[in-house]
Amino acid sequence: MDIASNGNNMEQWQDMEISLEKPTDLAPTTPISNGLDVTPNLLHDEFHQQAGHLSEVEQLHSHVLVTAGMLPETHIAEVQPQRQLAWVIKELHGRLNPDGLTVPLLGAAIDQIQLQVMRTETRATVKLTISEENNPTLERLMPLPEEATGDINAHFVNGKLHLRW
Repeated sequence: MDIASNGNNMEQWQDMEISLEKPTDLAPTTPISNGLDVTPNLLHDEFHQQAGHLSEVEQLHSHVLVTAGMLPETHIAEVQPQRQLAWVIKELHGRLNPDGLTVPLLGAAIDQIQLQVMRTETRATVKLTISEENNPTLERLMPLPEEATGDINAHFVNGKLHLRW
């Protein structure tokens, strides 16, 4: 799913700077649910991430759809973009925080990592590209939550990429 090819050419990918300094406003690594101040969609996503019994069903479902030549999550990603972010974070063994996300990129050097952001009227999408000389390029789109409309800061510290909004 290429967000840039939605027929509206006004949105452009813009490069993001990646700081090598530890962010000063890192939130403590606490679970998503924090009492009564959490939204239902975050609780649903947290349940979905912790529901180990569903992983086998999801894998078999994806296998059948890929075998049939269909992209498994295209419709859901269009309807619920926050689910697509959760899938990407889970795929990269990262963590979603209330004010950002953390993705371990151990073994990658800062010059191999490129971040770009594309902003629309309702949300921002970050493109993570990791290039290595003898391997194929890894590229992932991460549609950020609606509350991530302001500044997005990127820090690469101890092999982990921290995005904060």
